[in-house]
Amino acid sequence: MPDPVVEPEYDDVLGRAFDRRLAARLWATARPHHRLVWSSMALFPLIAVVELAQPYLLKVAIDDHILHAD
Repeated sequence: MPDPVVEPEYDDVLGRAFDRRLAARLWATARPHHRLVWSSMALFPLIAVVELAQPYLLKVAIDDHILHAD
């Protein structure tokens, strides 16, 4: 009995990391909302800093205030 033909999985097929045509289509769709797109991209670093500061602020709250029963 011959071996069945195995179709490659979609995840196994590697494409280009950046598809210029797809990026052009996405930008054409997002063009009416360009201010929102650029402002959200500008906020990414600020959001990253705030998310990194959250554990430190929690540590300060616990160590300096909760443990001292304030």
